[in-house]
Amino acid sequence: MSRKRHDNYNLNLEVEAALPVACGRPSMVGHYSYMNKFSVQVRICRPGIRVDAIRSYFETWFVPDGEDLVFRSPITAGLSVSDHLKWFHGLLQFHRKFIRKLEADGIQTVVDITLRGRSLSVEPEALLLAHQLHLKTEIKFGA
Repeated sequence: MSRKRHDNYNLNLEVEAALPVACGRPSMVGHYSYMNKFSVQVRICRPGIRVDAIRSYFETWFVPDGEDLVFRSPITAGLSVSDHLKWFHGLLQFHRKFIRKLEADGIQTVVDITLRGRSLSVEPEALLLAHQLHLKTEIKFGA
C-alpha cells in the first residue's frame, strides 16, 4: 500500500518495505549515515568500457562498486536527505552536458536514496538534482 502527499513545502512518502534495488537490479547497498539511518549516492550504472573515461572526467568522485560507479555523499551525518541532494546538485549541475551525453550513449545515472525507516521528507529545491540532470531517482525503504 502506498500513500503520497504533496504540499507546497515538502514531498512526503510512506510505502511498504521493499527489497533494495539499484540500477534496476537487486543491490548490496552499504553506506548508511549512522545518525539519520540513510544513504544518498549518485550511481552510474554499468558504464562498461567507458569506466576509465568517466573516472578520469570526474577525478576521484566516483568509485567502482561492482559493475557500477558510485559517488557517495561525504557530508556530515547530521544533515537531512534534502541537504545531501542539494550538495550533489551544487557539484553536478556543472556537468549536466556530460551526464546527458552518458544517457544518450545508453549509460544511466541514478540518484540512489536508501532509508532504514519507511518515511521520507524532501524539500522541493532538493529535487532539482534529478529534474535538471534528467536523473532517475530510486528510493529504497527498509526495516
